[in-house]
Amino acid sequence: METLRRSNTPSQITSKYPTDLQAVIMGACPTIDCCAKVESPMLGVLAQAYPAVTDRAGRKVESACIIWMRAQFTEVSAFANVKEKMNDWQLDNLSMQILAEFPTLTMMEFILFCARLRSGIYEEFYGNVDPMRIMKSFRSFVKDRQQDYWRKYEADRKAKEEREAEEARKNKVTWEEYCKMNGIEGRPHPFDRIAEEFKKQEEEKAKAKTKKENPNEILRQAKWLVTETFESVRETYSKIFEKKHGCTPQEYIDAHNDVSG
Repeated sequence: METLRRSNTPSQITSKYPTDLQAVIMGACPTIDCCAKVESPMLGVLAQAYPAVTDRAGRKVESACIIWMRAQFTEVSAFANVKEKMNDWQLDNLSMQILAEFPTLTMMEFILFCARLRSGIYEEFYGNVDPMRIMKSFRSFVKDRQQDYWRKYEADRKAKEEREAEEARKNKVTWEEYCKMNGIEGRPHPFDRIAEEFKKQEEEKAKAKTKKENPNEILRQAKWLVTETFESVRETYSKIFEKKHGCTPQEYIDAHNDVSG
């Protein structure tokens, strides 16, 4: 803000963003996030840099931001084909309310809002330019602003991830190539030990689960597979049983009979 105040006078700042831009900005900024391509101060920063003052004659001079916003709204009011325009009191209070509620809006975004008002995108004026309709339109504009910037953020994030993934694919090397590049040929892959430990844990879990099973229930399953199942599915189920218990259903039955005998 100090840089803004030192480098420019209020008229120099506001003259960079004249009312004439309302007629052309929608072509340059079809979505609100496009306004970010042109650097412009936020309304709140402009108001703080050039606040309201009292001149030597004791008259109050509004802040540069309010004066500029009034000029933009006057342009809208003049453009609208209605009988009654906004008076000075309405212009001042409308500008002050928007500044108070939305100080982070930039000057370019505000010009785009005025251009959209002129195009009737949000509200239409009937007989007079109604400040309440303008405030309602402004809230719709703010919602569109949030959506446009979020859409741009998501698009940029996705594009960045795709670029990083493509770069990773280009630079990817095998473990053997990495070892050769760093002079450590023959070194085992660091994940081999982790994979082996995981395999052992899974095997131990499977053994523990098998031990917990009721031997009589396993015997019942084995007898069912041998005597009750259809021939078409017996082989498949028997392989599952063998993989799970380490023997065929008949071998399990025979072993159980030997123990029982």
